[in-house]
Amino acid sequence: MIERLHFNTGMAYESMLAAEHLSRYRLLSEACKGKRVLDVACGEGYGSSLLKKWGADSVVGVDISQDAITVANEHFANSGITFRTGDACNLDRLLSGEEPFDLIVSFETIEHVRDVSSLLRSIRDRLALGGMIVISCPNDSGVAGGERNEFHLKTYTFAEFRHATTGVLGDAAQWLLGMPVIGFGICDASDRWAQRAGTHLSTLVEGSDAVASQFLPAQLGHEVDFEKASFYVGVWGAPLPRVLIAAPISHRAYVRPWASWLAAKAENKRLQNELAQHGAKHSVEQQSGTENAVLPAVGFDAEGREIQRLRSEIHLYKAQITFERNARLLLASKLHERSTDSRSRLERFEQESEELRAAQAMNACILTERNALNDRLHAMTSSRGYRMVERYYFLYEHGATRWFMRPARRLASAIWRALKPRRRG
Repeated sequence: MIERLHFNTGMAYESMLAAEHLSRYRLLSEACKGKRVLDVACGEGYGSSLLKKWGADSVVGVDISQDAITVANEHFANSGITFRTGDACNLDRLLSGEEPFDLIVSFETIEHVRDVSSLLRSIRDRLALGGMIVISCPNDSGVAGGERNEFHLKTYTFAEFRHATTGVLGDAAQWLLGMPVIGFGICDASDRWAQRAGTHLSTLVEGSDAVASQFLPAQLGHEVDFEKASFYVGVWGAPLPRVLIAAPISHRAYVRPWASWLAAKAENKRLQNELAQHGAKHSVEQQSGTENAVLPAVGFDAEGREIQRLRSEIHLYKAQITFERNARLLLASKLHERSTDSRSRLERFEQESEELRAAQAMNACILTERNALNDRLHAMTSSRGYRMVERYYFLYEHGATRWFMRPARRLASAIWRALKPRRRG
């Protein structure tokens, strides 16, 4: 169960997970413009950065984890964005020097807090007059299927979430539901975000806005209500517009589950035909037996009901087997995709490690050559001859070489005169 997006651990980018986290902040892309925003439990700060990018006047991100704030300052610190470490239940003390905020958001926080009333009162007391509060909560009971999330201190149904929040903040102006979607999109052929796979979490801030979007009615059996939603969102202030966040998926990856479902459906139909043929054969045998024997009508009725019951049980078992087979196929497909992704990441890691080793070896060679040159230069500059030459050029620069070399020139002239052959008269 992933509780937080980690930007410094090499966490792989997954489009569905990124869409879920981004959709909550995307709700506020218009409401944050020109506002002083407080992001409670901001995590590693990507949401605070997006709010500032979308037009917020200033953003303060608060989280109880010092490690998260350190990563936030490393990746998302910018002008107008401030990150602070502290307890969200004591915002008055943590933000004593700050003015009230026009917009306060707290996404997926309430389930981690023991004293929920203190958290909500702390948020309420930091809100400016006429401001807006937006809070979300996961639907653990509907999503986890009975599996407990070890990071959550409490699980909330929608009724419990509404009771806890409205008891402190009053009636909400709007209740929203977060849910996965299925659909289709059309993008430009030059859109890079559609042509290449995201390899790092920073990819979630890429992409582009869709000019036209539309929600269609849910398919039969896929209806979403408070019990089947992924998370709930409460809004205290002006209502917010609907949000749709989607990522591309190849046609092959899209049709693979459908192909499995169609194959299972064909198998189920084949089994039903076999069952029907078996029933018809049994009926013929039964009619043939009635021509040679006279049995009470009550016995036929009892046997017919027993056959019908057996048919129902066989149909139920076959449907269950088909469902389990489809589930295993989907699980195997998912495991294969993850295995392929892990192998590609391992290959990239090995390649990068080899390049790093080569660069380290080259750096060691360069360092050795530099040390050798330094030794040669030191030996040359410390020699007596070098110091004499250096002294001569110093004198030359100051015009002192004329008198310094005069005795040597006189001695050379005398020697030349002495050795020069004399002319005979």
